[in-house]
Amino acid sequence: MLHLYFTFLEAHGRCKADFFYYRHLDLCFKFGPTITASDSNVAMVCNAPGEELVRIDSEDRQTYIEHITADIGLVYDHSICIQGTSMKNPSNTWTFNDGELMTYSKWGTGQPDANRTFIRLIRIQNYAWVTTATDGKCSYICEYN
Repeated sequence: MLHLYFTFLEAHGRCKADFFYYRHLDLCFKFGPTITASDSNVAMVCNAPGEELVRIDSEDRQTYIEHITADIGLVYDHSICIQGTSMKNPSNTWTFNDGELMTYSKWGTGQPDANRTFIRLIRIQNYAWVTTATDGKCSYICEYN
């Protein structure tokens, strides 16, 4: 199936003023700068009411994030942190921050590593998902619900 992704970034009543809107996915989002992916840093980003680290729960969302970040390497030269953790349940399965089981993924070869706690998209590895230790660097995308 051919998907054409047009980036119509517009103001929209349901988004906060500093967020972009993509109608096809009803997604309000904004980019964040590079951080070190530690527990405290990841908890501090996207923590305003209604905000969370972007949740990639479908191929459509994955493809759109790939599209909008294809040319950001000059500004954000690190990978991109996305929502997901193995710390929310005793079985160490990967869930979203609210505890919902992740049913979509794009894990890279040999991933996920059970000893790591965060997920990054690696642009130079075809946007494969990799887990990262608490010293990994990433930029991030917040979404507003």
